[in-house]
Amino acid sequence: MKLRVNAKDLLKTLNLAKIAVGGQRGEAIYKSILFLFENNQLKLITYDCEVFLYQSLPCLPIQTDQSAMTLINLKITSSLLKSFENVKSIEITLTKEKAHFSSAEHPDLEIQASNGDERGFLTAFKTMKIAIDKFNHSIIPRRNFLTALQRICHSLCKDETRQKLLMVHMENNHIMASDGSRLSYQPFRFVSSCPISINSKKIEKLKTFLKSEISASVKIKSTHEFCLVYGEKNVFMIKNLSHERFPNIQQQLQKAKQNTLSIRLSAEFPERVPANFLNGYH
Repeated sequence: MKLRVNAKDLLKTLNLAKIAVGGQRGEAIYKSILFLFENNQLKLITYDCEVFLYQSLPCLPIQTDQSAMTLINLKITSSLLKSFENVKSIEITLTKEKAHFSSAEHPDLEIQASNGDERGFLTAFKTMKIAIDKFNHSIIPRRNFLTALQRICHSLCKDETRQKLLMVHMENNHIMASDGSRLSYQPFRFVSSCPISINSKKIEKLKTFLKSEISASVKIKSTHEFCLVYGEKNVFMIKNLSHERFPNIQQQLQKAKQNTLSIRLSAEFPERVPANFLNGYH
């Protein structure tokens, strides 16, 4: 299978994939990326059992087979392909044993396939497609969602203590962040099939994904196992943590609602109240 892709799009996709599964320990297969060509599309899939990233790149088939896939090391591929930064397009040949990259402006480059099968990646891919087809989604402005996540995380902690943030919790009409003892709350209108609890480290990856998206809006779906956020061609699927991991979340929410302070602004008050104004209020 031989095809041609835009070099800039491919390098951007590999960089995002490296961020999505970077810093994780585990088997070598989960440090890999699957190049999958089917239905005249090149699909790049990264998966580490908690985070799943699927991206579809436009491509021009040169020599077509019915389908082709190659699983290669993500870190090595991303590092070696940096030498293609100044070229316009890259030709990719996929076989079971290797992936071959070339350009008229650069010498050929071959990367051997990773040891391991692709079943984990394809299973996650199938799970993602079922979830997209089965569950209702909510369409939300991408920038508004990103801003809400940034504010809810930053308002909870100062710079030197922000690493203590444990998780972010989303339900209909609100987003919360907690460090186990304090809670930051912000109204945000969206509809989810079930509550979503996400580890704070994964939230950083979700924010990176939202920054990389170019669409004005994104869709969000949730199941008891996964949360999916996707734009026009990219899908970010992240593990939905059960409430048992954070047993005090409902108590914290009730406490926050009971201690809501209403302020009527006048000429003596600034038009904007800092996001962390109510921190520590009980």
